[in-house]
Amino acid sequence: MKELISFVIPTFNEASHIITSLEKLLVYISKYNYEIIFVDDSKDNTFELIAKYINEKSLKSRIKTIRGKGIGKGAAVKAGIQEASGEIIFYLDSDLTIPLNNIDIFIEEIKRTNSDGVIGRRILSKKGKSLIRYIFSLALLILGRSFIFHSNYFYDTQCGFKVFKKESIKKLTSKQCVNDGMFDLELLYIAKLYNMQISQITVTPLPEIRKSVLQLGKCVWKDPLDLLAIKVNRLLGKYN
Repeated sequence: MKELISFVIPTFNEASHIITSLEKLLVYISKYNYEIIFVDDSKDNTFELIAKYINEKSLKSRIKTIRGKGIGKGAAVKAGIQEASGEIIFYLDSDLTIPLNNIDIFIEEIKRTNSDGVIGRRILSKKGKSLIRYIFSLALLILGRSFIFHSNYFYDTQCGFKVFKKESIKKLTSKQCVNDGMFDLELLYIAKLYNMQISQITVTPLPEIRKSVLQLGKCVWKDPLDLLAIKVNRLLGKYN
C-alpha cells in the first residue's frame, strides 16, 4: 500500500468557499493514499457544511473533523497534526491560494533531500494587499529575522503551505507554545534549534478567493507579543 499522506487544514469562517476548496483538493490528491483533517474554529456554519459533505459522499474513512472553540490557528494546526497518521504531513490554508501542483513538488523534494520539512516561500508583494497589511507583513518579516533568527535564512515563515516528516513535525509541535498566527515562526525556530533540515521552495500564490480573515487589529499587538514569548520561552528552556 502507498504511504499515507495527511493534509491538515485549519478553518475559520470559510463557509463561502470551503466545499469548492475541498472538492478541488480531493480531485488532485486522489492519486495518493491520503487523509484530510479539518480543525474548525469558525463562528459560521463551516463545520456543518464539511460534515454534511462527508456524509453525503461517504468520506468518513478519509476525512476527519475536529471542532475548536476560539483556540487560534496555531492550536488548530497542532491539534490536527496530533491527530494525523500519515508518514508525511502537510498543513495548508483552506483557500488553497498556493497551486495544488506544489503538492507533488514538495513531496518529491522532501524525499529527494531527506529533509525534515519543506516550506513555501512567497515573494513579499504589495499586490492585492492594503498598504497597512503590506507594511505590517514587512515589519513582521524584519522582526522575525532580526529578533528571533538573527539571519535571513527563512524568507517567509508564514506561508500556509508546508510539509514535514511525521516524526519531525510531531516533535516540533510537542514543544509548541504559540496558539495564534506566529506559530509557524515558532515551529521553524524550534527546528533551527534542533538542527533540522528545512528546504524552501518559491511558490506563486493564486489570487485570493475571499477577503482575508486576518484580524489585523488583533495581530498588530498580539503577533509582537508572541515573538517576545518565543524569545522568553527559549531563555526559560521550554524548547530544550
